[in-house]
Amino acid sequence: MKIPTSKRDILNMFLLHCKDHPIPDWPGTCEFRVKTWDDRSIFGWFHQQESHTSGSLLMLHGFMDNSGNDQYWRQGRRLADKHRLALAACDFRGHGKSDEDIPTFGKAESWDLKAVLDEAEKQQLPRPYVLFGQSLGGMAAQVCAIDDARVDAAILIAPPAWPWHAIDHVVGNTIRHTELLPESLREPVKKMGLGLSTWIADLYKDRTGNVLHEGSLFHYEANPEHEPLVLYVMGDKDEYDVNRTHQVWDHWYKGQDAVYNAGPRSAPDQSKWMVEIEGHGHPGVERPDPYEWEGFDNLIDEFIETALERKVLGA
Repeated sequence: MKIPTSKRDILNMFLLHCKDHPIPDWPGTCEFRVKTWDDRSIFGWFHQQESHTSGSLLMLHGFMDNSGNDQYWRQGRRLADKHRLALAACDFRGHGKSDEDIPTFGKAESWDLKAVLDEAEKQQLPRPYVLFGQSLGGMAAQVCAIDDARVDAAILIAPPAWPWHAIDHVVGNTIRHTELLPESLREPVKKMGLGLSTWIADLYKDRTGNVLHEGSLFHYEANPEHEPLVLYVMGDKDEYDVNRTHQVWDHWYKGQDAVYNAGPRSAPDQSKWMVEIEGHGHPGVERPDPYEWEGFDNLIDEFIETALERKVLGA
């Protein structure tokens, strides 16, 4: 076995397991590839039945995952059929069948989403466009939602608050687990973890001013003119501190007297909602996770129904 020596080789070793995957075996499912403005090829798929004309739902995976996760298929298909939505998913850069690149925990992944939204328009997938992002997918979705006027609504499941929040946790986990690696890898992996934020910033410096800074919502106007609806759902036992994500939720729509831990039906005059679930952890890592909460499906349905209603009413 070849021992990885560069930072890129080491990261690709960790991401290798998420490279190849199937897409849903549903009649009418189509694959696509799009190019981002920084020339990365992004893989995705979409599915639309004749009755799915009310809007479009884009499912967005987490770190070290891909659009072949059948949990997203099941959740997405339920929502698509119930609310008559076209359904799509993509692999972020560095994941799945998309081009290799270094994850940025928000900003560059939002570039991937913009390219996918271009394709959605080209394929005439119906508006409104609703993003459904988990963890890394939620970080990308919140940046895209605040920055791209085509995003009408975003469901954000357990997103770390900003890039450094995610990176600090990744670094801590990396250092804690180096003793499980072969001795030849322990020191280079530890060094990679400690220098991760600097490395990411250096790799992207020719493409953007500061990719990590721009991945934080505090870099953006809190009251975007296109007024996307946003829903954060996170467990209070999440390995990422829910209080930090709460700060990001607070940043949205400054001046709006929004009620915390309320849904769209109980607080209909809001444009943002955040529900903190007692005793639940991070999806795919800690059990139970938000998907297992008994109120999860009803909350998501409420939000999508509200987004569709406001789009129809022009609100």
